[in-house]
Amino acid sequence: MREDLWARGIERAEGQVEAEDHAAVLCEIMAGLAGGPSATAAGLQQQFFQRHLAPWIGRFFADLERADSADFYRQAGKVGRLFMEIETKTFARRPERAREP
Repeated sequence: MREDLWARGIERAEGQVEAEDHAAVLCEIMAGLAGGPSATAAGLQQQFFQRHLAPWIGRFFADLERADSADFYRQAGKVGRLFMEIETKTFARRPERAREP
């Protein structure tokens, strides 16, 4: 994953302590790829999503949604799960574009 980030010019922010594969960090990276300061072509967004989030993030949010003792995290899990379902369906509607640098 670090190679993918470096190839896109994305570096760890000074003082950032979370690992790059932290769910919140990955969501922040996707937001940047979609329209933030690191905005990239849709094909690169899809490639990053498919490679680094799609295999596991839906299950993560579904598990979080079942957090018995934390109402906030249940709600965050629900929003995250629904958003990832939308992203997955959106990317499925368009073929993955040719690999871009």
